[in-house]
Amino acid sequence: MKNSILLLIAIIGLTQVSFAQNRFYVNNSALGANNGQSWSDAFTDLQNALQNAQPGDEVWVAEGSYRPTQTSDRSISFEPRSGVKLYGGFAGNETDLVQRDWSAHPVFLSGDIGISGDSTDNSYNVVYLFQPDSSTLLDGFTICHGVADDLPASGNARDRLVCGGGLYVESGSWDAFPNVRNCRFWQNTAYIYGGGVMLNGQSDGNMMPRFVNCRFDENRSLGNGGGLARFGGSWVERGADFEGCAFSQNMAGQRGGGLYFVDSQGANKITLHNCAFDHNTAVLFGGGGASPGTRP
Repeated sequence: MKNSILLLIAIIGLTQVSFAQNRFYVNNSALGANNGQSWSDAFTDLQNALQNAQPGDEVWVAEGSYRPTQTSDRSISFEPRSGVKLYGGFAGNETDLVQRDWSAHPVFLSGDIGISGDSTDNSYNVVYLFQPDSSTLLDGFTICHGVADDLPASGNARDRLVCGGGLYVESGSWDAFPNVRNCRFWQNTAYIYGGGVMLNGQSDGNMMPRFVNCRFDENRSLGNGGGLARFGGSWVERGADFEGCAFSQNMAGQRGGGLYFVDSQGANKITLHNCAFDHNTAVLFGGGGASPGTRP
């Protein structure tokens, strides 16, 4: 009986550990132990935090510029696990989320990994999310200088090598429900779809991310969706897809300078609330936004 009680206690303890929430700190100027346990001992590389962060954990990132890799490998992206919450915009001394100011302390996630200012060697996708659940969060970042242009190596038109220079979200045959808040997608490029953001949903999956207070500025696609391209719909409702967002000076070589979307299934249709479109252009039609059924 005693052994059974001890076993039960051990199981409860393991369960509590598995659901424990941790916080990791990232500051590229930290001089301490660099173990991510505090601001003074913060990781200097965001990738170290993402390798440690498990579902339910938070990552706090101090102002500065962070790149997916220090190598020349363009295929490496920031790839947080589903359920991880990333917060940017810290000075590096905060103890509470309400103290941060992402405008005063910008955090750049940059794909400019090779020669500075030379876009031919930039990351294909700065951030990549695979089947992220509804607790996954990106909040307070400027995501910039991704260039998805490897057409010879791409397997299809929606391949991440040619889509989603800034952010690529993939649902596969499952769900993709991330929350993106207070982020700016700036000067990203894609060869085919979604210069700033590509949302790749399949017919039997659910693609329903939410963007709140985000900006899509000066992104371009040689195909469709300069600012953002979305494929897929959802059988569930999560509120407006875009809330308080702005699309400005994005360009598409074909359709949808600001936004391009294809709803493939589900009761939910793409919805925008309190959003602005300004000086977006498309060579064929739909400077602000377009779907395959629209015409000039």
